[in-house]
Amino acid sequence: MFRSLLILLTCVIALPALANDSCEFANDNECDEVRYGGMGYCDDGTDTTDCTLLSAGINDDSCSFANDGECDEYRYNGSGACQDGSDATDCAAWQVDREATFLERAAGLGVAAPVVTLLGDNSCRWSYDDECDDPNFGGTGACDAGTDAMDCVAAKPVN
Repeated sequence: MFRSLLILLTCVIALPALANDSCEFANDNECDEVRYGGMGYCDDGTDTTDCTLLSAGINDDSCSFANDGECDEYRYNGSGACQDGSDATDCAAWQVDREATFLERAAGLGVAAPVVTLLGDNSCRWSYDDECDDPNFGGTGACDAGTDAMDCVAAKPVN
């Protein structure tokens, strides 16, 4: 009787820990919960390990691949070698460079400067994949409105 009670107690204590990473996409370094900016592949509270840094508001260089000149976070379409939130310096530099490239490419397409500012930015994970994902431009909807500017302006120039 005591042994059965002990086993039951152990299971009750262990279940919440297992549920924290119960999503099929858990433990891949990518936070898949929408509430932390993920793509929504996991329900809230089911990708706990991958979302640990983002849920705590941490955005640092704690990854062993940080400061190597390459953004390694999945949320920025990086290699995924770093957990989301642990390669801040490289990913910030990558975003600045990406936006500068966008402005140059849009100008090269002949898009007027005022129109470029209306397009938004390229902060979506799926930017620069040659497919318009912004629903405002008839895209797939994989990106939020105003976050896939280069792909959409290249696909549907607006002058």
